[in-house]
Amino acid sequence: MGKMVPNIFTEKGRWISNLFFAYLSLIFGNSIAISLLFSSPQKVFSRRNIKRRKILNEQALLNLNFVYWFGQIGLTFGIMTISIMDFQFFPEYYIPFVLLILVMYLETFKTLLQVIKRKKHLYLFFHFLILSFVAFGFSMIDIVDYKKLDENILSNNPVINLPKSFYHENDEMYKRNQKVHFRLTTDENDELVIFYEGYKKVGLEEIHSLILTEQLNYPDYYKYRMLVNIAANDNLKLKHIKIFEAEIYSIGKRKVRYDVLNEDVRTYRFTSYGFNKHLNSSILEHKVDYGIPPLPPLPIPEYLEGLTFKDTISIIIDNEIKFNNHYVKENNLVKLFEKEIDSSTLFLYEINIETSYQNYITLISAHNRAVYNLRQKNTILDFDFFKRDYRLTEEEKQELNRLKEQFPIYQQEIYLNK
Repeated sequence: MGKMVPNIFTEKGRWISNLFFAYLSLIFGNSIAISLLFSSPQKVFSRRNIKRRKILNEQALLNLNFVYWFGQIGLTFGIMTISIMDFQFFPEYYIPFVLLILVMYLETFKTLLQVIKRKKHLYLFFHFLILSFVAFGFSMIDIVDYKKLDENILSNNPVINLPKSFYHENDEMYKRNQKVHFRLTTDENDELVIFYEGYKKVGLEEIHSLILTEQLNYPDYYKYRMLVNIAANDNLKLKHIKIFEAEIYSIGKRKVRYDVLNEDVRTYRFTSYGFNKHLNSSILEHKVDYGIPPLPPLPIPEYLEGLTFKDTISIIIDNEIKFNNHYVKENNLVKLFEKEIDSSTLFLYEINIETSYQNYITLISAHNRAVYNLRQKNTILDFDFFKRDYRLTEEEKQELNRLKEQFPIYQQEIYLNK
């Protein structure tokens, strides 16, 4: 998902909406005034005024015309909102709204202009100018305190600006795992704020019990496969992510999934982009001590346990990224990784924990993209690496295992400025 946020109007969108309905209210008020002006009773023996009758009929039909055209726009907006669009696409409807206002206004004057003999267009211009002035004034009045309502909504459903990424895994792979979702953001004092399953605000000390309680709903096999899903703001300081991950690791979770930006406006509301990452024991440096004894470790081997490496490449992550003692641009990261990845090389991430979450995602997603590219280029079979495991043939499984051994993801993290 691109931006995780409830459907809330922007200030500009709110004002445009107010202006639109202010215009409509004044147009209907104008129509009612015209109808009253021309609906005075006629004498029985007086000659019927056909033009006056026509004016009254036109004003009576104005409501039906409005219902028809507004219904057409509303139906289109509703269908598009359900399928692919949010209120951020509200500006796409500015032109239809303006045209509807003009059509409704001119509809009120269509027959009335036949009665006005002189300077009819000048009367029309000044009348519209006055109506516009009053409409702009009405648009500045908020009968309902929308700001307070929006604040209440956002307090339990905050805006999450997901980080951009070079890489994301197939969403089908993600759906196979049981998962729990957490949103991470900060308050005005830069203190970590955690939302469990999107809406329930929880404290860091509650993470243990929430996950353990969730695991009671599943057999042992699925407990170990359960993923902890993290959706965090791209400008969040990395130290907050690591503090959270330390809690996850301390209860035996060795893998997390990072949600990243899906820039496709057609699918971002329905398709979650992200990738998994293994945690290692160094994360426990950030563990907050609540006086609760840690759980016994699960019978899962450490990520790099028993491995030896001929070469170690240092990568320093700060406001800039230093790759093997050279500062590099983000766009060059994938190619640099591709040149160095093999089964005997360890990539050592030296991380300034005050850096942004976006910088961290940029680096590890570039590493993942480079590994994916190498495996794809060097396969002797033509198959999709992101197919579900149970759909792979035995030959494809063997080929995939060979490529994983040849081009593994070996990385370890050490933390600066703790």
